[in-house]
Amino acid sequence: MTNVFIFHGPEEFLRAEALKDLGAKLGDPAVAGMNTTDLDGRKLALPELISAAEAMPFLGERRLVVVNGLLARLEGRAGKVPKADQQFAKDLTAYLSRVAPTTWLVLNEDDTVNDAHPVMQFAHAHDKSVSVKMFGRLGEIDLRKWLGTRAKLHGGSLTPDALDKLATMGDADLRLLDQEVNKLVTFADGRAVTGGDVDRLVHAARSVDVFAMVDALGQRDGRRAIAQFHALIEDGEPPIRLLFMITRQFRMIMQAKDLEERRVPPADRMRALGAARFVVDKVTAQSRQFTRPQLDQIYRRLLEVDQGIKTGQAEPLLAADMLIAEITARSGSHTPGKRVG
Repeated sequence: MTNVFIFHGPEEFLRAEALKDLGAKLGDPAVAGMNTTDLDGRKLALPELISAAEAMPFLGERRLVVVNGLLARLEGRAGKVPKADQQFAKDLTAYLSRVAPTTWLVLNEDDTVNDAHPVMQFAHAHDKSVSVKMFGRLGEIDLRKWLGTRAKLHGGSLTPDALDKLATMGDADLRLLDQEVNKLVTFADGRAVTGGDVDRLVHAARSVDVFAMVDALGQRDGRRAIAQFHALIEDGEPPIRLLFMITRQFRMIMQAKDLEERRVPPADRMRALGAARFVVDKVTAQSRQFTRPQLDQIYRRLLEVDQGIKTGQAEPLLAADMLIAEITARSGSHTPGKRVG
């Protein structure tokens, strides 16, 4: 019976939903919470992983252990994997075949993991005990199906023109689209959501505003970036949601930079990023404003700030302001990734 899962791919919302489905199978939410453990794979030692996975469930039949970002760490950078991590990968594959039957162990990865990865090779060779699922960007046909399904899940439906507007609005972020669909269904109050409802309620300028804010970040224009950030806050956007959007934008910028450096054709870039041509062109242009080390540092800090907010160690608005100041600091003062203050 499968009790080890590898969830990977750039569509965070679909991975989160898959994790949510597993968590729901643990039973009563209060008990499920006590039987769920999240681990940071970027700094995890194997004994810590094993200890969490071998612990007995509390008042339930199963435990859920989610390890985030471990496989990316074991893959190394530019094919260079430290010897310690090479040994970690070997020891991990040896352990995966004997994970406690009362535990669901999920290796959760933000990006697509190469099939040449040693843990993926093990998984494919042991597909009866290890389940691998890739969550890629949705093409337009699948996106339309997904939108219809989410509308039904929220208790409503979408007319064809509403579906057209949502599927082609240029923002393929499923988490945010799901929030918009839920808002539209609530507003429609029992009737089908129309294209007019979408025009009235969906903040179409949101993506443009985030693009403009990231442009300001790339140009090291801290004053303009912070002004745009606070304008969106005043427009009703929660800070944590904006940080999520900025993180997603920088993830796309990193992907776009890699695709351009490899001279991938435009049509293939659109498929890889799961975005319309104008979005791909925009993030590609933005990627030229940053070096790869700068992007790595910025993305790492975005993840750190996100974790700090979620754990209550940072106040969202203040953390966002400080982060923008860090990113926009010019050479000679602070560099991205170095905390201000």
